[in-house]
Amino acid sequence: MKVNNFKVSIDSLNSKDIMRGIKSGVNLILSLQKETLWILNETDAKAVVIPDHPKEEEKIL
Repeated sequence: MKVNNFKVSIDSLNSKDIMRGIKSGVNLILSLQKETLWILNETDAKAVVIPDHPKEEEKIL
């Protein structure tokens, strides 16, 4: 898909899957949480951060 200039994203809570996506050239990482924020240091891709628990939205804003 990247060959055809499509933007590619990965949506996973598994850090190994996310890192595999980064190595493949993803443009967007969905569903990063507190324990996976370190991944931002490994890429220039944009990311969506979600709370670890549903009631924690205020803590990440």
